[in-house]
Amino acid sequence: MIPEKTPAPQNNSTIKQIALGKVKILKAKSKKKRVTLTWKKINKAIYYRVEYALDKKMKKSKKVVRVFKTKYTTKKLKKNKKYYFRIRAYRIDSNGVSTGKWSKVKCVKVK
Repeated sequence: MIPEKTPAPQNNSTIKQIALGKVKILKAKSKKKRVTLTWKKINKAIYYRVEYALDKKMKKSKKVVRVFKTKYTTKKLKKNKKYYFRIRAYRIDSNGVSTGKWSKVKCVKVK
């Protein structure tokens, strides 16, 4: 008699990642080739990723910055140009990296 194969035990515990909310940009002010962004804090977020570029689709001259606070000031931007900004929340824990949704793209003209 041939013994039947027993199925491998299945691990029913699933890895639960924390759902982070969508970031809301509160202010975007331009002054002397700089733009200062402030946004609403997301609960349980460790850091934020700020992206900005010269086009809305974030393709031209894209810059990426990791920020640990709810305020960020860019430097050395081109005068009289429009820059587009978006922000995303991140959390790193034992289950990996959790990300929130991108904020709405905010357009600011640099003074």
